[in-house]
Amino acid sequence: MAINYVMNWTDSSKPSFILNGGTIDNTTTSLSLTGKGAINWGERIQENLLHVMENFASPSAPTYATVGQTWYNTSSTRLSVNSPTGWKELSFSRIDAAVAPPGPHYPGDQWYDTSNNLLKVYTNDGTWAYFMDGPGSPAGAGTVFNGSYTGSTNPTGSSGPSGSGTYVVSGYWDSTYSV
Repeated sequence: MAINYVMNWTDSSKPSFILNGGTIDNTTTSLSLTGKGAINWGERIQENLLHVMENFASPSAPTYATVGQTWYNTSSTRLSVNSPTGWKELSFSRIDAAVAPPGPHYPGDQWYDTSNNLLKVYTNDGTWAYFMDGPGSPAGAGTVFNGSYTGSTNPTGSSGPSGSGTYVVSGYWDSTYSV
């Protein structure tokens, strides 16, 4: 007589499911779940541990993924997490170099420009924006630049690059800035 397991997710809002004895379930999750008495159950468990350890490293996303599952995309060399709306790539937390790191770049990627001592973030418009304190700004406050400025002076209040574009003042307002 086969014994069935009731499988419960960590997220209690997701419904439990039954894992039948003597079977191997390959369709409920990205892992092979083995019911009591399943043939070759030990091999399946060991392979599951390998898949988890390597974050399902593969050029294609795992099938039957669950929310919160991670996947290392070997094609883009990016780690992704599965959300309720699909896979979301995680950005790199920091890269140190004198020149921009090689692509592909994704919005949210960060790069510390060691030649200019600037922390830069890759934006949705395909540019590297950076944060810099302006004149009279309190420590830690400043302006985010994307390299283009509106007005006759740049957002630091000094002469320099000009042209069309936008910038965001963060944390304070300085009347010397041209908007």
